[in-house]
Amino acid sequence: MNIQQLFAKDLMRNINGVIKAEQVDTLNVFSELDEYVVTNELETHFSTFFENYADAVKQPIGTYTNKMGVWISGFFGSGKSHFLKILSYVLANTTVEGDPEKRRPIDFFVDKVKNKDTLVNMQTAVTRPTDVILFNIDARANTDDREDAILKVFLKVFNDLAGYCAELPHVAHFERHLVETGSYEKFKEKFKEIHGSSWEIERDAYNFYYDEIAEAFSFATGQSLESSLRTIEGIEQNFSVNIKSFCEWVKEYLDQKTKADQKDHNLLFLVDEIGQFIGKNTQMMLKLQTITEELGVICGGRAWVIVTSQADMNAAIGSMDAGDKQDFSKIQGRFHTKLALSSSNTLEVIQKRLLVKTDAAQLELQKVYKNQGDILRSQLIFENATGDLISYQDEKSFIDNYPFVPYQCVILQKVFESIRTKGASGKSLAMGERSLLDAYQTAAKQYKDNGLNILIPFYSFYASIESFLEPSVTQTINRASVNPNLTEYDIQILKTLFLTRYVELFPGTLDNLVVLSIDEIDTDVIALKEKIQLSLARLEKEMLIARQNDEFVFLTNEEKEIENEIQEAAYQTNESVTYVLDVVFDDILKGKKQYRYQKNSQDFVITRFCQGLAKDGNLLSDLQVNIITPIDPEYTKYLDDYTCEQESRKSLQFPNGSILVRLPDENQTLWDDIRKTIKTNRYLNQKTSNKANVTALLRDKAQENALRERRIIEQLSKLLNKSSIFAIGSLRPTQSNDFLNNLDAAFNYTIENSFQYINELINDAQPLNQLKKLLNQGIQTDQLDFGDAHQGNDYALNKIFEYIDLESKRSGNPKVSEVLEFFKKRPYGWNEQQVLLLVIQLVAHRRLEIIKSTGQVELSRIYDDLISVKKQQDFMLSPIRRHNEKNLKQVIDLAKFVFERHLSNKSEHEVVSELREFIQKSWIHQLSEFIDQGNQLKRCPNLQRIKQLRHMATELVSISNDYNFIESLLNDKNDWEDAGEDFIEIRDFFKSQINSWRQLEDAVTVQFHANRSRLVEHHAEVANWFKQLEAIHQNDQPYNEISKINKLVEQLLAVQEELYVKVLEKTQKSFKTRIERLDQAFLGNDVPSEVKNKAYYSLRDLEKRMGTIRVIDSLIALQAEFEKACVGGIDILNAYIDDQRKEVERLARKAEQEHLAEVARLTALAEKAKAKGEQIISPEPIQPPVIPKTVVTPKFKKTESVNCSDVLKQLKQDGTLTTEKEVEDFLAALRKDLLTIIQDGDIVRLD
Repeated sequence: MNIQQLFAKDLMRNINGVIKAEQVDTLNVFSELDEYVVTNELETHFSTFFENYADAVKQPIGTYTNKMGVWISGFFGSGKSHFLKILSYVLANTTVEGDPEKRRPIDFFVDKVKNKDTLVNMQTAVTRPTDVILFNIDARANTDDREDAILKVFLKVFNDLAGYCAELPHVAHFERHLVETGSYEKFKEKFKEIHGSSWEIERDAYNFYYDEIAEAFSFATGQSLESSLRTIEGIEQNFSVNIKSFCEWVKEYLDQKTKADQKDHNLLFLVDEIGQFIGKNTQMMLKLQTITEELGVICGGRAWVIVTSQADMNAAIGSMDAGDKQDFSKIQGRFHTKLALSSSNTLEVIQKRLLVKTDAAQLELQKVYKNQGDILRSQLIFENATGDLISYQDEKSFIDNYPFVPYQCVILQKVFESIRTKGASGKSLAMGERSLLDAYQTAAKQYKDNGLNILIPFYSFYASIESFLEPSVTQTINRASVNPNLTEYDIQILKTLFLTRYVELFPGTLDNLVVLSIDEIDTDVIALKEKIQLSLARLEKEMLIARQNDEFVFLTNEEKEIENEIQEAAYQTNESVTYVLDVVFDDILKGKKQYRYQKNSQDFVITRFCQGLAKDGNLLSDLQVNIITPIDPEYTKYLDDYTCEQESRKSLQFPNGSILVRLPDENQTLWDDIRKTIKTNRYLNQKTSNKANVTALLRDKAQENALRERRIIEQLSKLLNKSSIFAIGSLRPTQSNDFLNNLDAAFNYTIENSFQYINELINDAQPLNQLKKLLNQGIQTDQLDFGDAHQGNDYALNKIFEYIDLESKRSGNPKVSEVLEFFKKRPYGWNEQQVLLLVIQLVAHRRLEIIKSTGQVELSRIYDDLISVKKQQDFMLSPIRRHNEKNLKQVIDLAKFVFERHLSNKSEHEVVSELREFIQKSWIHQLSEFIDQGNQLKRCPNLQRIKQLRHMATELVSISNDYNFIESLLNDKNDWEDAGEDFIEIRDFFKSQINSWRQLEDAVTVQFHANRSRLVEHHAEVANWFKQLEAIHQNDQPYNEISKINKLVEQLLAVQEELYVKVLEKTQKSFKTRIERLDQAFLGNDVPSEVKNKAYYSLRDLEKRMGTIRVIDSLIALQAEFEKACVGGIDILNAYIDDQRKEVERLARKAEQEHLAEVARLTALAEKAKAKGEQIISPEPIQPPVIPKTVVTPKFKKTESVNCSDVLKQLKQDGTLTTEKEVEDFLAALRKDLLTIIQDGDIVRLD
């Protein structure tokens, strides 16, 4: 028995793969109804539809219903158009032509529909006569109808049903008018008579027959020919249509049908692909909505609108935004009955329409499954499948599906969907049972002559879709078919890869390709796998496919071009080495750069290599890891364990511990993937394109490369887990299947076997806490708490001190960071925090000193800086040297002598600390005060020495190192002894002699300064006394002479007082003489008191000053001032007398002038009378002028001074007299001046 003989129905029969609504072939109606499979899903939809339709049929005529809208949705190929067509058959209820039993369509469903209620509703539905209009709206619409397309198409198909002109609605309306007036038949007969052809044939070209039509119209209606012609010419202009009028015409039609049949009548509009036709056009949506609503209102439930639409409108018409989707959802809401078809029962349709077996075939297949069912179940399994890919579950499943496998239907559905969405074909390829049915039939025909051992491989489905594919795809496969480098079987595998290119149910691995390609029940799977593997290699070499990790994919032309450019990209072998370095240490080991040794919590830096290529530059640390991969040219050498042991030991010469990791040679594709990844990354970084399809492919390449990189990480991780690890000459046993754990174990082994002193340091549990505590305590060794770890760490403390001491002598004080780095490395490997703690313990022990370039540090304030890696290099460590007992004793003695400090039985540090504190607080402080006081003196004895002593003290205390402090003291011992003696003298001076010194300074600079010359003249010893005081003042060591100052000053004071008294008496006598002279001048003169006070003022003022003046020269000078003041007083008196005399003269002149004026007046009067002849009366005698009593002639005389020198100089300029004549001349001149004054009545005063 062969494959063709298995089936109950002829395999070679014609099965309409794609159903179109308007494609009603009466010869095939029978086969469509007969073969129509009512699946469980379809039965549910039949039940829903006919329940609603039967309810409407049962309603009385004229009853309004809004339930006469049906919306059928589904994906491409889900059978919605077929379902709509079957509804049209059933509801039209006409006898099926070609059926020997002359059945009606509903009769075919008696056995197909299991639910009896559904059958009852179907039978009820067909009791009402129904006109069915089934059409594809897109096929019936005109391109220029635009928003009115919905209404115009509905009107077109309705007019066609009613027998009117379908293409020209205004002509149909003309015909409708003739029918309503009963003139239509007369018009048609007359037109045929005139034209010779029937009206139905010619009406579409009516505008060519105006005259004939007008004549026939005139005959039928009785209008004049002229009027009829005007009517015909205005048919189109006078016609208009709207939704309401259309619905009214439908109602009129239904009413006529009801009246004629004497029975209720329905009209159904069955519209295919309405959703795709409307698309995003809002106006069309509204028109469809309004037509449906108005038909329900006007026709009373007798006119139904049943439409189909794509379930995925995005796939049907392109991307819809949120607004489009909302509008589309609204219009769907106007349709009460909604049926959503899927392809979930596609396999059931295929089984019932195509794969039903004969009874004999079922028996044969039972035997096959019984013998080989186990083999089939084990072979037909996909690896890493993400979908429900079911194989044969049991014997029935095998019989129902053979020679196909159940999962092929699921995969093929995804193939059709992906081909549509990815653009490899036109939009006519459906993915439901219609195209699947065709694909199954086409595949089965290819093996119709084969026996029952065959299974149809998946590449057999390619033939059924080849005609739908774009040329770019078919050309690729066709060219491959004639490629001499490829076999026929290679092409079958290429077809398989094309079909599954975008199917995501399973990865395109070699094993899954084997499952898809099994073509016999007892296939040798191993041989098939090898065969396919060879095909894949040839296809990949020809750039027809690409391998992505373990998967293989079909390449389009654009992809092939990109793939070829990637293959041509530049590449060097060491790039793979670098890539492995990055993946292993950055991705797999998460950037691991250090290993923490758990016993002391020390972090050891790792230097990372791959085949000798360093990841960390020139860094060479104590731990090195070198990875050897199969792409190393010398990899075969490393396959020998002894070689690897030697290589790992060799690096100890650096000296740095080495770990060598040898990867197994198990996955050659991994290294190909790495090379491919590197090339792809380089290509993607350089490639740009403005073409959308190329940009999309580049984006896919990037995603593909990202997946490949993740795969590389996974595969490298697996290899690392299987790797062999050699550490310092030893192959380390594998402790787990985790590479990181094994690597850490190797690190631990390397440290414990190459850091020989690592365990010599006992670690404190919390070193930083202990460090902080120690720093805050300050350095007092008798009270310090060093922590638990201090006990037993003598070795480590000594090692640290020895290193610092050696370095300080060799190259200067080492930095803290350098010390930590040294002991972190081999052979110590000590924890940095622990070493830092021990360093501070050494500082606390006064074995080390911690300093900065800026000077000493305060330990309690350096914790934060000390634990900062960056700031540790600011601190330096200096070994503290200690003096012997002899030197220490000398310093103690020196301290007692110089500083008066008793420091016996003190340690070196205690001696230095106390001295430093004493010098700072006592010496430097006191010396600073002495300098301040000295600066206030006019001359401070030994001031430079005081400053020198302070400088010496400051320099000494600035020495932070105890050893150097003592050494400085001892080196300058003599100077310090002198300094001690000098300090005592200086201190005593400022404490007890400073007042005497100030007395001295006052004596030599202020107290006797003004009278010094008079004192020297007055007393013979005064000059000597002054000389002694000045000598003391100028002496830098006057301390022994200061006691003389007081006596000398007292002697000078006594002499000064004696001289002062003497001069004062003389001055007082001089004052008395001048006062008496002034009194004599005023004697007998009566002058106003203010004139007298003014004359005496200067003299009295000088008298007051005389009592305050202590300067002898000033007292002597005061005598002259007395004379001057006395003369000045007399001048004031004389000036007053002169003023009085002048006033008397003025008044006398005035009286004389007045007297003369009166005499003149009287004389004038007498002369006037005389001239008139009048009698002259003798006037009274004129009295002489009288001076006013207020002005009296003074009785006193003024005093005139005559200077004899001035008189002499008038005679002789040199003021000398040398001859008797000169004497006579002088006396004569003097006598003249004196007599002149006397003759004027004044007094003479000789100067």
